[in-house]
Amino acid sequence: EGSFVTALLSHEEWKAKFVTIEEETDKEDSKGSYLRTEFSARKEIACAYAYTTALGLYHLYLNGAKVSEDEFTPGWTSYNKHLLYQMYDVSTYIKEGSNVIGALIGAGWYKGTMGFVRMRNHYGERTAFAAQLEICYTDGSKDIIVTDESWVGAWSPILYSEIYDGETYDARLEIKNWNKTDCKYCDWKIVNTVEFDCRVLRAQSGCKVKPVTALPAKRIFMTPQGDKVVDFGQNLTGWVTFTVKGSVGSRVVLQFFETLDQDGNVYLDNLRTAKQTVTYVCRDEYEVCFHPHFSYQGFQFMKIIEYPGESSLKNFMAYAVHSDIAKVGSFSCWNEDLNPLMHTVLWGMKGNCLDVPTDCPQR
Repeated sequence: EGSFVTALLSHEEWKAKFVTIEEETDKEDSKGSYLRTEFSARKEIACAYAYTTALGLYHLYLNGAKVSEDEFTPGWTSYNKHLLYQMYDVSTYIKEGSNVIGALIGAGWYKGTMGFVRMRNHYGERTAFAAQLEICYTDGSKDIIVTDESWVGAWSPILYSEIYDGETYDARLEIKNWNKTDCKYCDWKIVNTVEFDCRVLRAQSGCKVKPVTALPAKRIFMTPQGDKVVDFGQNLTGWVTFTVKGSVGSRVVLQFFETLDQDGNVYLDNLRTAKQTVTYVCRDEYEVCFHPHFSYQGFQFMKIIEYPGESSLKNFMAYAVHSDIAKVGSFSCWNEDLNPLMHTVLWGMKGNCLDVPTDCPQR
């Protein structure tokens, strides 16, 4: 005897609305936002499933915990014609009694600057989030919690996040316990709804994006021009997780690039207008660990523009972030010129497969 669970079988089953705190005047901004609601699980829980998606990018949270390792959901599609949603078994995230479901939202491909001519708002002018949480109780009854006008939101510490240009995060603006029941914040905004044709929604069937490979920093050196640079020893697509301890308001500013010029200096010409810069503003003197939420970089090297205190190799870890594609074969031969070429081909494929096939992931 066995059983299985399906996604929603038709768009008529989708009851959630798309909600946002953004206004039409925010169309030029690439800020992040928090969205949340509190709900009660009334009885003993048998199972629970969340169906979630966004116009933009999102991270899903239940009672303070991020649901899954997935990144850059719901991916890049022609949103108004074909939008994917993700389905998660969240049975272990919910407890009997009071709970909070929340989301962190970013611009992503939906409204961010994209393409050769850097157009923005190509698919829409406001990010939005939609969620349908179905809780099944052991007595056979069921509750459904959906995004609607009862949700609330607030601006997040993400002041700016773009695929090409990086992310600026001001930790001083964090709302403590924003996705938990004991949050004391009082200035929540009432959400707006965004009209969207739910007939174009489809359950995601392919593999999702996640951090796949960790690469420690190999060396830190000074260039002839006096820039402090970290070398990760491998060209990759992803981000750097860094630890920092600094005074209130001190900053980490990091810029990512692929290669050095012939004199061993930072080379940025191939980035064209892409900034590939991550900025983090410290909120207190406790050590924190951070990486971008809704931006990724194409790089082997990282220029340290600002960093409180002394930086060392142990402060930085790069992660290759891409679609979790399965490796089904390998190749090696006696020719030591071909083996490194195969290594480069594999890394090139991984670096250009972030939800969709890409080109020049650094820009």
